Amino acid sequence: MIKEPFYKNKKFLVSSIGLFMILIMVLSALNMGGSNEKQEKITYNNYKFTKQNNYWVSYINDQYLSFEYNPYELENVTLPNYNLNSDKLYIAYSPEQLTQEIQVIQILNSWLNYFNTKPIMACYEEKNCPDIPLIDCKEDNSIKLIYSNQTKSYMEDKCLVLQGTKEEQTKYIYKMVYSLLGVSQ
Repeated sequence: MIKEPFYKNKKFLVSSIGLFMILIMVLSALNMGGSNEKQEKITYNNYKFTKQNNYWVSYINDQYLSFEYNPYELENVTLPNYNLNSDKLYIAYSPEQLTQEIQVIQILNSWLNYFNTKPIMACYEEKNCPDIPLIDCKEDNSIKLIYSNQTKSYMEDKCLVLQGTKEEQTKYIYKMVYSLLGVSQ
């Protein structure tokens, strides 16, 4: 009787593939664990931050939170005094600028939910506004997002206006978040 070569044996082939897959998973896990030694770490006002996959992670209020910027990167960002103590807050944008603002809106929406504030999408101009509220800064507590190459934040009656590029508006949001968490002022 002629014996089949080992590579034509189905049981051997399946076992070999399985062992190969397990070896790859183990080596991947070891590599991931080893990458912790190279992570950038900082301390800011007794809060420890570690950079992981382009985000800064810190243990705050009994949970891990991640941020796009660390507090040191935002020290020169200024915001006017603004009260977010409300169960709802309008996020107002221009329908003409929705494409540029969508990521900023998502970040703001997530953090408002974290702070138990219901975000409500709204427009600040009527042209092309979908079926959502149209805010009036004299009446409505709002964060008004204005996409622009000019960067500034200011109060317009009851609206906190965050004006700038996506990156600059995102910095304003994280500055506000750090303040609300008690990490910075």
